Amino acid sequence: MRRRPLLVFIICALVLMFAASCKKKAQEGTVSNLPNVEGADWFALTRHKLAKNPDDADAWYELAYLYDGAKVYNKAADAYLKAVNLNPKGYIYFKLGNDYSHMNRPEKAIAAFKMANKLMHGYAMAYNNMGVAYGKLGKTKEEIQSYIHAIKLRPSYPDPVFNLGVAYLKKGDRASALKQYNALKHIDEGEANVLGKLLNVKGK
Repeated sequence: MRRRPLLVFIICALVLMFAASCKKKAQEGTVSNLPNVEGADWFALTRHKLAKNPDDADAWYELAYLYDGAKVYNKAADAYLKAVNLNPKGYIYFKLGNDYSHMNRPEKAIAAFKMANKLMHGYAMAYNNMGVAYGKLGKTKEEIQSYIHAIKLRPSYPDPVFNLGVAYLKKGDRASALKQYNALKHIDEGEANVLGKLLNVKGK
């Protein structure tokens, strides 16, 4: 029984030492001068890679990916440009095109999507997103052609079928839009319902 005060003292001392150790580790893990986003440690790691080797295409791609996650699209695009200049791959051009679309720069987005399709020998998502960019420029003919390419490459992909129906409606071609609606019913019923509502509005 006389040993109990000593035992309590030892336990308290161990708890205080553990708390101090945890606090020190937390302070050492703090990263400064980084965007206030989740995963800031990954920014630090990637920048460290680039500081050691500025020609590391993979590191530039990783940095762009992190900026994409933080929705800092202008910096993501800059990093993708660095990556694609060092390693011209279609999937990087595709990511770059998406960032230009986010920034409402359709001309640059189209150029990036064209490169993606060239290097990837046709990529349905790139054609679809390129169609959206053409639509922003009011180039309905090119928009429609892009969606048709996307559908040929991947017939079960609902986005270009829906977008093609909407593009036909913009053009005033309700019959062609109705064909896309009927095709979409076999692919994505939810998307078909949305397109059907648009058709009903236009048909009144």
